[in-house]
Amino acid sequence: MRPPVDEGRLRELARSLGRVASAPTRIYLTGGATAVIEGWRGSTMDVDLRFEPDVDELLRELPALKERLSINIELASPPDCIPELPDWRERSPLVFQEGNVYVHHFDFYSQALAKIERGFNLDLEDVRRMIEDGLVDPIRLRDLYEAMSPTCIATRRSTRRCSVARWRRRSAERLGKGREGRGFRCSASVDRQV
Repeated sequence: MRPPVDEGRLRELARSLGRVASAPTRIYLTGGATAVIEGWRGSTMDVDLRFEPDVDELLRELPALKERLSINIELASPPDCIPELPDWRERSPLVFQEGNVYVHHFDFYSQALAKIERGFNLDLEDVRRMIEDGLVDPIRLRDLYEAMSPTCIATRRSTRRCSVARWRRRSAERLGKGREGRGFRCSASVDRQV
């Protein structure tokens, strides 16, 4: 079992990738990596990330970095669980840069919707923190879901039917006082572990 990943180890991963990247590349952090950088928790068990563009030199480097740094790395992001939201790239803030690697948080709205969909208690706590810290506005979150809802049914990435009424009920239940989320995993077949 690998040790938990703190902010220092996350930055070392980015530095190592920055030494390899020959062209500008964006890395989008999501999940526990975002929570660690934002200070919501001290560590995470794995680093979920997405590259843009998918650069072969970085993808080839990941298995060696995983072993050398003893970090679990997964190529995963919210669009693996929910339909891609419009303008998510523009809402993905830059966190830091290492060489040609620009490290961003994946859009907080996309992360919040994916976390609500999963429903784990830790995910819901992250959504609460996003709202408390002003990173996500609940009304805008609902509006983005409503705009996304018709594509939920058509996308191959979502195996469950989505409805605005169901999501409102689920989000109220999971984010409401005194209710615990009943976890279920995103069933996306496109998640890849390195």
